[in-house]
Amino acid sequence: MANRQTVVDEFLRRFPERDQPPTWQECGSRQEIYRRKRVVKIPRDTGSVVALSKAFSKWQALAPLIMQRVSLGFLARRIDALEAEVQTLKRSAISPRSVIVPIETFAPYPFEVVKPFHVVVEPVDDEFEANLYDANIGASGDTESEAIANLKDIMVNLFERYSKEGEQNLGPGPAKQWVILKGLLNKRA
Repeated sequence: MANRQTVVDEFLRRFPERDQPPTWQECGSRQEIYRRKRVVKIPRDTGSVVALSKAFSKWQALAPLIMQRVSLGFLARRIDALEAEVQTLKRSAISPRSVIVPIETFAPYPFEVVKPFHVVVEPVDDEFEANLYDANIGASGDTESEAIANLKDIMVNLFERYSKEGEQNLGPGPAKQWVILKGLLNKRA
């Protein structure tokens, strides 16, 4: 019986115990071997109940070990996938130097803020860019403060221009900007 290998023996031989969990590829290939050999190889001389009982006892004893190693392989694959996802998110995230700035006043302009809002200020090359993403309005400057001041200036100019033209004369993009600007700003009388 020592020279005959069961599916479990084959699985365990190719999937040795170790300190590190198996890689995704290792676990996948071992599971594939196990899937291909779906039948249990019981030696032919198991006509007796005793031999059959020993074979089932061996399976019963090895089942927790198989499940533990398969679980470790699954967890190793899941961790690898999560690490890859984290790296993807790190590459696509907003720059770590980006800041969200609340806007609560438009002084010295003759405008008041209807409801406070936020703009994103982020470094771009040697400058800073301030963006009001909802309205697709942005401005740049040498410093963060200058970028915000330039953005406020653009917003005031667009507000005055759109109010003179009238909403019916605006295209889809400017009309959306006008709706957002009206919700954020109001000209003092």
